[in-house]
Amino acid sequence: MTTHQELRLIGSWVEATGQWLAAIGATDQIRVTTQANQALVIIGESLQSVGNALQGIASSGISQTAAYIGAVGAGGSAVGAAIQLTGNQEEGLQTVVVGDAMQAIGASLSNVEETEAFLILTNLLQMIGATLESLGASVQLRSNQTTGAVIGAIGSWFQAAGGTGQAVYLKKQEQLAWSFHHL
Repeated sequence: MTTHQELRLIGSWVEATGQWLAAIGATDQIRVTTQANQALVIIGESLQSVGNALQGIASSGISQTAAYIGAVGAGGSAVGAAIQLTGNQEEGLQTVVVGDAMQAIGASLSNVEETEAFLILTNLLQMIGATLESLGASVQLRSNQTTGAVIGAIGSWFQAAGGTGQAVYLKKQEQLAWSFHHL
Protein backbone atom coordinates (compact mmCIF):
# COMPACT_ATOMS: atom_id res chain seq x y z
CA MET A 1 0.00 0.00 0.00
CA THR A 2 1.34 3.40 -0.92
CA THR A 3 1.61 6.37 1.39
CA HIS A 4 -1.24 8.08 -0.46
CA GLN A 5 -3.54 5.10 0.09
CA GLU A 6 -2.67 5.06 3.79
CA LEU A 7 -3.30 8.80 4.08
CA ARG A 8 -6.65 8.47 2.29
CA LEU A 9 -7.65 5.64 4.63
CA ILE A 10 -6.58 7.55 7.76
CA GLY A 11 -8.35 10.67 6.50
CA SER A 12 -11.53 8.67 5.87
CA TRP A 13 -11.54 7.29 9.42
CA VAL A 14 -10.80 10.71 10.95
CA GLU A 15 -13.65 12.19 8.90
CA ALA A 16 -16.06 9.37 9.86
CA THR A 17 -15.18 9.77 13.55
CA GLY A 18 -15.92 13.48 13.28
CA GLN A 19 -19.20 12.78 11.52
CA TRP A 20 -20.31 10.46 14.33
CA LEU A 21 -19.38 12.97 17.05
CA ALA A 22 -21.18 15.78 15.22
CA ALA A 23 -24.25 13.56 14.70
CA ILE A 24 -24.38 12.64 18.40
CA GLY A 25 -24.09 16.30 19.38
CA ALA A 26 -26.67 17.40 16.79
CA THR A 27 -29.13 14.72 17.88
CA ASP A 28 -28.84 15.82 21.52
CA GLN A 29 -29.53 19.41 20.41
CA ILE A 30 -33.04 18.46 19.29
CA ARG A 31 -33.92 18.41 22.99
CA VAL A 32 -31.78 21.32 24.17
CA THR A 33 -28.52 22.95 23.09
CA THR A 34 -25.85 22.82 25.78
CA GLN A 35 -22.17 23.65 25.85
CA ALA A 36 -21.42 19.92 25.95
CA ASN A 37 -23.38 18.94 22.83
CA GLN A 38 -22.23 22.07 21.02
CA ALA A 39 -18.64 21.11 21.86
CA LEU A 40 -19.28 17.66 20.32
CA VAL A 41 -20.44 19.35 17.13
CA ILE A 42 -17.38 21.65 17.08
CA ILE A 43 -14.96 18.76 17.67
CA GLY A 44 -16.78 16.59 15.14
CA GLU A 45 -16.78 19.23 12.41
CA SER A 46 -13.10 19.97 13.14
CA LEU A 47 -12.21 16.29 12.75
CA GLN A 48 -14.17 16.19 9.49
CA SER A 49 -12.09 19.13 8.28
CA VAL A 50 -8.81 17.41 9.18
CA GLY A 51 -9.98 14.14 7.61
CA ASN A 52 -10.95 15.86 4.37
CA ALA A 53 -7.62 17.71 4.30
CA LEU A 54 -5.72 14.43 4.68
CA GLN A 55 -7.74 12.93 1.83
CA GLY A 56 -6.97 16.02 -0.25
CA ILE A 57 -3.25 15.59 0.31
CA ALA A 58 -3.60 11.97 -0.86
CA SER A 59 -5.57 12.91 -3.99
CA SER A 60 -5.11 14.79 -7.22
CA GLY A 61 -7.26 16.58 -9.77
CA ILE A 62 -10.93 17.20 -9.07
CA SER A 63 -10.86 14.72 -6.17
CA GLN A 64 -8.25 16.83 -4.42
CA THR A 65 -10.23 20.02 -5.01
CA ALA A 66 -13.39 18.30 -3.73
CA ALA A 67 -11.64 17.16 -0.55
CA TYR A 68 -10.24 20.63 0.12
CA ILE A 69 -13.67 22.23 -0.44
CA GLY A 70 -15.08 19.73 2.05
CA ALA A 71 -12.29 20.54 4.51
CA VAL A 72 -12.95 24.28 4.30
CA GLY A 73 -16.69 23.66 4.62
CA ALA A 74 -16.33 21.48 7.72
CA GLY A 75 -13.95 24.03 9.21
CA GLY A 76 -16.52 26.74 8.53
CA SER A 77 -19.22 24.67 10.20
CA ALA A 78 -16.98 24.24 13.25
CA VAL A 79 -16.36 27.99 13.38
CA GLY A 80 -20.10 28.64 13.02
CA ALA A 81 -20.86 26.30 15.92
CA ALA A 82 -18.19 28.05 18.01
CA ILE A 83 -19.69 31.45 17.19
CA GLN A 84 -23.03 30.16 18.45
CA LEU A 85 -21.37 29.31 21.78
CA THR A 86 -20.46 32.98 22.17
CA GLY A 87 -24.15 33.85 22.02
CA ASN A 88 -24.33 35.10 18.45
CA GLN A 89 -26.86 32.60 17.11
CA GLU A 90 -27.62 34.37 13.84
CA GLU A 91 -24.01 34.84 12.70
CA GLY A 92 -23.12 31.32 13.83
CA LEU A 93 -26.03 29.74 11.96
CA GLN A 94 -25.25 31.76 8.82
CA THR A 95 -21.69 30.45 8.94
CA VAL A 96 -22.95 26.89 9.45
CA VAL A 97 -25.26 27.23 6.41
CA VAL A 98 -22.31 28.19 4.20
CA GLY A 99 -19.96 25.57 5.72
CA ASP A 100 -22.44 22.74 5.29
CA ALA A 101 -23.24 23.86 1.73
CA MET A 102 -19.52 23.73 0.93
CA GLN A 103 -19.34 20.22 2.37
CA ALA A 104 -22.22 19.20 0.08
CA ILE A 105 -20.43 20.69 -2.94
CA GLY A 106 -17.21 18.87 -2.01
CA ALA A 107 -19.00 15.52 -1.63
CA SER A 108 -20.80 16.04 -4.93
CA LEU A 109 -17.58 16.92 -6.77
CA SER A 110 -15.97 13.76 -5.39
CA ASN A 111 -18.19 11.76 -7.72
CA VAL A 112 -16.86 13.45 -10.87
CA GLU A 113 -13.80 11.19 -10.99
CA GLU A 114 -15.02 8.31 -8.79
CA THR A 115 -15.36 4.96 -10.57
CA GLU A 116 -16.33 2.66 -7.67
CA ALA A 117 -20.14 2.39 -7.43
CA PHE A 118 -20.13 1.96 -3.65
CA LEU A 119 -17.96 5.08 -3.16
CA ILE A 120 -20.31 7.03 -5.44
CA LEU A 121 -23.12 6.02 -3.09
CA THR A 122 -21.16 7.02 0.04
CA ASN A 123 -20.36 10.41 -1.50
CA LEU A 124 -24.04 10.83 -2.36
CA LEU A 125 -25.05 10.06 1.23
CA GLN A 126 -22.55 12.63 2.49
CA MET A 127 -23.81 15.21 -0.01
CA ILE A 128 -27.44 14.64 1.01
CA GLY A 129 -26.45 14.82 4.67
CA ALA A 130 -24.54 18.08 4.35
CA THR A 131 -27.39 19.57 2.32
CA LEU A 132 -29.88 18.62 5.04
CA GLU A 133 -27.57 20.13 7.67
CA SER A 134 -27.42 23.38 5.71
CA LEU A 135 -31.21 23.35 5.30
CA GLY A 136 -31.66 22.68 9.02
CA ALA A 137 -29.51 25.67 9.96
CA SER A 138 -31.47 27.80 7.47
CA VAL A 139 -34.75 26.73 9.12
CA GLN A 140 -33.28 27.58 12.53
CA LEU A 141 -32.44 31.07 11.22
CA ARG A 142 -36.15 31.48 10.51
CA SER A 143 -36.88 30.91 14.24
CA ASN A 144 -38.03 27.30 13.99
CA GLN A 145 -35.36 25.84 16.28
CA THR A 146 -36.79 22.35 16.82
CA THR A 147 -37.65 21.63 13.18
CA GLY A 148 -34.27 22.93 12.06
CA ALA A 149 -32.47 20.86 14.70
CA VAL A 150 -34.32 17.71 13.58
CA ILE A 151 -33.47 18.31 9.91
CA GLY A 152 -29.83 19.01 10.80
CA ALA A 153 -29.57 15.89 12.97
CA ILE A 154 -31.00 13.71 10.21
CA GLY A 155 -28.44 15.21 7.85
CA SER A 156 -25.65 14.50 10.33
CA TRP A 157 -26.58 10.81 10.39
CA PHE A 158 -26.67 10.65 6.59
CA GLN A 159 -23.14 12.08 6.59
CA ALA A 160 -22.02 9.62 9.26
CA ALA A 161 -23.45 6.70 7.26
CA GLY A 162 -21.69 7.82 4.08
CA GLY A 163 -18.39 8.55 5.79
CA THR A 164 -18.37 5.28 7.71
CA GLY A 165 -19.28 3.32 4.57
CA GLN A 166 -16.39 4.98 2.74
CA ALA A 167 -13.89 4.23 5.52
CA VAL A 168 -14.98 0.59 5.80
CA TYR A 169 -14.84 0.13 2.01
CA LEU A 170 -11.33 1.62 1.79
CA LYS A 171 -10.17 -0.59 4.67
CA LYS A 172 -11.54 -3.69 2.88
CA GLN A 173 -9.74 -2.60 -0.31
CA GLU A 174 -6.51 -2.26 1.65
CA GLN A 175 -6.94 -5.74 3.13
CA LEU A 176 -7.57 -7.24 -0.30
CA ALA A 177 -4.50 -5.51 -1.73
CA TRP A 178 -2.40 -6.78 1.19
CA SER A 179 -3.73 -10.35 0.74
CA PHE A 180 -2.93 -10.42 -2.99
CA HIS A 181 0.49 -8.89 -2.39
CA HIS A 182 1.39 -11.62 0.11
CA LEU A 183 0.23 -14.65 -1.94
